[in-house]
Amino acid sequence: MQDLNVVLIVLGVVVTFVYLWYNQPYRPKEKGEGLTRHSGFVGSDIPEPKNLFIIQYEQISQRLRSRETSTAVAGSLFLTASVLLLCSSAILGDGISSLFEYVLVFASVILYSIWLLGFNLPNNMVSNRDLYQLSQMEKQTEDGLNVHASLWENMKDATWSKYLKRQVWIFPFWVLVAAAVLVVHGILIF
Repeated sequence: MQDLNVVLIVLGVVVTFVYLWYNQPYRPKEKGEGLTRHSGFVGSDIPEPKNLFIIQYEQISQRLRSRETSTAVAGSLFLTASVLLLCSSAILGDGISSLFEYVLVFASVILYSIWLLGFNLPNNMVSNRDLYQLSQMEKQTEDGLNVHASLWENMKDATWSKYLKRQVWIFPFWVLVAAAVLVVHGILIF
């Protein structure tokens, strides 16, 4: 049983490390690189530069908003499924074999880990790039528009508050790992 707890803790540390390592604000490879714009328009279909800028800005902003919404919905579903698996292993504890109980506990943690690293992390990485691009576009405006630029500057902040914003999904993961350790020990019974 002690070995299973060590495996759970090591799994939690590895998933957290990978998630925090790759979930960083986007920084371009070389300084001074401007935005590369590919319009896809040909001939007389090309809109005026100002209109093209507005279209591009709105599309990127909508993509960012849509991705954040889908991440929150999917995260809620995966978290709920993981908690239900964990609760079922705790409730059925005496009525099932210990092997099946451990399978349910690990399935709970692994299911959430798969979502965290396979869905949330790539979405955050793409969102970071979109947010960076929007902040760079805002710097080019003459209106002083800085909606996304201020968000981008806050994301780059090195203080503890950045972990409460974009990386908030790691906290339920550690609650799940802690509850899994307690279930394996037989301490947490619902």
